[in-house]
Amino acid sequence: MRRINLENYTEVVRDEESGKDVELPYPVRDSMVDVLLSKELGLSSREALAREDLARKIRDSSDGTILIEESEWEKLQTAVDTITGWCRTDLEFLHRVIDAPKVEVGEKKSEEA
Repeated sequence: MRRINLENYTEVVRDEESGKDVELPYPVRDSMVDVLLSKELGLSSREALAREDLARKIRDSSDGTILIEESEWEKLQTAVDTITGWCRTDLEFLHRVIDAPKVEVGEKKSEEA
């Protein structure tokens, strides 16, 4: 399994009107769902529907991280590799997907009363 950090982070961008740098939150969950279901991927209807469960898991996760199966992570990784036009503010997001650490998960032993 892979652990992905879903917490928003702050990026500094230039406000074109004022010419000043401003801090804006980067919406990690929404961006991850958008990437997973991007039109740029040319998904078939069946593949888009198959990705709906993962998109829902990402969107509805109550924790700041999510554990996903290797096959789910591969879909995300392939999506970020396929989509073009990434910029400086996306780098942290890309690291979170591409460099998501592997986590070994075993059965939890129940405690006997």
